Amino acid sequence: MIKFIDQHPISATVILTGLWITLYAALQPLADAFISITGLTSGEHLTEALRFFVFEVPKVLLLLTLVVFVVGIVRTYFSPERTRKLLGGKSLFAGNVLASMLGIVTPFCSCSAIPLFIGFVEAGVPIMRFKPGHREEYHTPFDEISTLDWDIMEKIVKISFANVWELANSDW
Repeated sequence: MIKFIDQHPISATVILTGLWITLYAALQPLADAFISITGLTSGEHLTEALRFFVFEVPKVLLLLTLVVFVVGIVRTYFSPERTRKLLGGKSLFAGNVLASMLGIVTPFCSCSAIPLFIGFVEAGVPIMRFKPGHREEYHTPFDEISTLDWDIMEKIVKISFANVWELANSDW
């Protein structure tokens, strides 16, 4: 397998991506099948907790695998030296705006963004992260776009912009 990956990296990436998508798409049906095999009554706390665990653990592992893979590629392309070179020689404002643009590609939860954040810190890129607080639906099967608090998200965008603006206009 390793030899195939070394000799055909693009083909291996396509095959493994297809496998990843297939596994990810099968998570809910597999969790439901597992619950039906156990004979537990749907809707009870124990049943739903077990369903959540059986669905979420592999989902998080699959997502982390994907994020670590993507971050590895990004870190290969945007090494600390390359990032410094990209940001170097720019005005303070332009450098900070470019650094912020690099940070925009990290809309992951903190557990999966850490490898990318480490790369930015190593490169001397300033980072900031805001979290809108806890919601009952957060990281559950009911976490949908309709459960987002758009007012809080708007405030986070405004605070982020104000912080970047202040940083860009400072003499630090």
